[in-house]
Amino acid sequence: MIAFALLGVIAGLDNLQVAAAISMTPLATRWRFALAFVICEVASPMLGAIGVRSLSFDVAPLVLAACGLAIIGFALTERGVAPIVNSRWAVIGLPLSLSFDNLLLGAGAGAAGLAPLAAAATIGCVSASMALLGIAAGARARRWIPEKIEIVSGVYLVAIAATMWLGKD
Repeated sequence: MIAFALLGVIAGLDNLQVAAAISMTPLATRWRFALAFVICEVASPMLGAIGVRSLSFDVAPLVLAACGLAIIGFALTERGVAPIVNSRWAVIGLPLSLSFDNLLLGAGAGAAGLAPLAAAATIGCVSASMALLGIAAGARARRWIPEKIEIVSGVYLVAIAATMWLGKD
């Protein structure tokens, strides 16, 4: 199980970064982001362990880049970023797009046959915990950073997406 917990940490690194970046924006509904991350991160490896093995696409970089660019664009307008970061699209789309790696890890656990549901639950819980840590860290960082931190948040999301794309060799 330690190996699966370490896989959860590796899978959760993107959640930690994205949750921290998005939490630096003026979220009205931090608890909805937290709930969406927990549901997606715990459910996806469970679904993978049960039998979803044929998915080979990764939409996370595309969603992150789009969200980051939208945040930058809205931050430069008078309306600010609240309309984009508090939309249902962002609350559901970001955690869902980041949970595909957990889905594949769960499928791998299912294929290995080593207590797949327990392994998937471990991966999901660790990954979800990292997302919650990111939400808390981003909210705390927002208190110390200037007013237009939203631009930094958007640039950070685009940088994470670029790193994901470049790492797909």
